Amino acid sequence: MNTSQARQGVAAYYDDDFRLISAIQTPICSPFSTNVFHQYTLVVPSELRDGLKDYVQKKGIPSMIYYPIPLHHHEEFSSISLCSDDLSVIERLCASVISLPIHTEMTREAQDEIIQRVTEFFKDNI
Repeated sequence: MNTSQARQGVAAYYDDDFRLISAIQTPICSPFSTNVFHQYTLVVPSELRDGLKDYVQKKGIPSMIYYPIPLHHHEEFSSISLCSDDLSVIERLCASVISLPIHTEMTREAQDEIIQRVTEFFKDNI
């Protein structure tokens, strides 16, 4: 099994459990392409995202918010007119995405712990 296949297996295992939580949107995979799952990123309600991050961190589970600020809000891009269109989808996603651990050597036990903690958080907060 190559690294892409290993990550895809980890992602599929996450997907099976996280699809049971209506407040979570799992990564969407196109049927005509493959995803190497460099990151496993969930979309959650923005009002719960930071609480989820704090909760899993207290349980010893790392998570990341890779893109907390939309590019069009960065000072470095203030002189560039990106577009005049509505960028609310970008803003919503930057406020509501969180990435969970994923790597090729991930055990089912480690994943089960992550899944359990995320599930607990949503049971207590929805």
